[in-house]
Order: sequence, then structure tokens, then C-alpha cells
Amino acid sequence: MNIKLTKRAERRIEIVDQWWRTNRLEAPDLLKQELSSARLLLVQDAYIGGACVIGGRQFRRLLLPRTEQWLYYAVRAKQQLIVVQTLWGARRGRGPNL
Repeated sequence: MNIKLTKRAERRIEIVDQWWRTNRLEAPDLLKQELSSARLLLVQDAYIGGACVIGGRQFRRLLLPRTEQWLYYAVRAKQQLIVVQTLWGARRGRGPNL
């Protein structure tokens, strides 16, 4: 499986990474480390994340536990493609508008 990031996902990762580097000086690279681990998991099993429906569309989400971020993505099995839609703070108490 290949992994593609949407523009929205790229922006969110950049924003969260910058926040993490500014505010979590003990572990400034933690978000990037968790994203790297998530990438390995997704390549091995695209369906590892829990299923969810947002706006009538099927997505999956995988928790990055130490940074408390959800990685929302869609699986396009025929294309052998995982499309990461966004990164979303688990503490927000609501999901993203996708």
C-alpha cells in the first residue's frame, strides 16, 4: 500500500508538529516519531484503525497515543492507496469536518 497525504493533512501535521516542538521541549520529535510508526502499521494493515463515518463517508482513524492525535484516513483498496485526510486532536471531543 502507498500512502498519500492530502493538502489538509500536510497543513495539520505541520501545525501540530510546530506546536509540539515549541511546547514539548522534552520530546520535540515525538509527533514525527509517532507518524513514522503509524506509517509502518498502515502499510502492514490498512484496516488497523477503527472505522468511522463522517458526513456520510467512510473513514478510518488511528490514535497516536503519546501525542493524543487521531490520524484520519481512507483506504482505496483497488488502488492500493491510503489517503490521509487529517490529523486531529483527540481531546477536542468531536471529530473533524471532512
